[in-house]
Amino acid sequence: MTLTYLNKNDLLPDSLRGVPTHPYPLYEALCEVILLGLLWVGRDSLSRVPALGFLTGAFGYAVIRFGLTFLRQETTIAWGLQEAQVVAVVTGAVAMLLLVVRVYPVVRRYSESQAIDPKPAR
Repeated sequence: MTLTYLNKNDLLPDSLRGVPTHPYPLYEALCEVILLGLLWVGRDSLSRVPALGFLTGAFGYAVIRFGLTFLRQETTIAWGLQEAQVVAVVTGAVAMLLLVVRVYPVVRRYSESQAIDPKPAR
C-alpha cells in the first residue's frame, strides 16, 4: 500500500512529490490505536502504581515514533538519527527511568512481605 502526494503544498520534499511513499500517518494511527487498546486492557494493573499508565504510554509512544520514523525522509541530526528519533530516544529513556523509579519500591515492598522468616518455628 502506498500514497502518492501530488499537491505542491504537501509537507514533502520535492524529490518525493509524485513518488509512491509509505502511508506513514496511517501506520502511526494504527500503532497508536493498538497502544491505546493495550493500555485500556491493562488499566486495572496499571492503576495500582501512580503514573504507571502514563509512563507506559509515553514509553510505548517513543518506541512507535522511533520505529516509524525510519520510513520518513527527514534531516539527520545526531548518530545517524533523525530529529524525531533523537526525541523518541530521550523520551523513552526518561520514561523507562521513571518507570523503574516508580515500580522498584513497589516490587521491593512486595518481595519483602513475601520473604520467609529465617527463624525456625517452635
